[in-house]
Amino acid sequence: MREISCELYQENNLLSARAVESYISQIENFEEWQRAITESGAFARCRQILKDRVLWGEDYEGPNDPVILIKELRSAALKRHRQHVGNIHRNYGREVGLISKRGTIKLRYAPNDSLLRTLIFATVERRMELNQFLNQLYQRYNLIFSDKEAEQFLSKNEFDKKAFQANSHRLEQRLGSLGLLQRLSDGCAYIINPYNQKFHDKY
Repeated sequence: MREISCELYQENNLLSARAVESYISQIENFEEWQRAITESGAFARCRQILKDRVLWGEDYEGPNDPVILIKELRSAALKRHRQHVGNIHRNYGREVGLISKRGTIKLRYAPNDSLLRTLIFATVERRMELNQFLNQLYQRYNLIFSDKEAEQFLSKNEFDKKAFQANSHRLEQRLGSLGLLQRLSDGCAYIINPYNQKFHDKY
């Protein structure tokens, strides 16, 4: 479970950098660029393309070579990305309580108690059966806690039914300790919204 959580975090964390690289590769493969590199004055034409498309190249002081020019753009774009947008997934994830190093030395998806409460308040009006709640989290937010949702998302090689069943059981215990879950006499576990429950009980 923790390994999968770490892997998915790392994979998602790289998506924005891959998008930057993909966009620059598209510029390089555009017919306009490919035509420009074969023409007289190729460097000036290619630099103008970059100025027009990504507002970059005015301060470039390297060799007058389109290959090095696009290489420098890629390097500069990825460096700036790591300093700014590349941090959003990690920083925002930690701020909202979705990402932490709890139980590992690597960052992974591991929601804290505050986020779990928020998800319950946003999903459960008064009371909801646990499995229905977990399915709602998957349908709304692509969050996976139990084997039923994991089986829909993971490949057969990645899916470990017992591990996800154990994870679901740990979540049930955790929510119970927070006063957000009750197991009734019918044997079913229910997620409860204590604030809305109190409101309805009062009025």
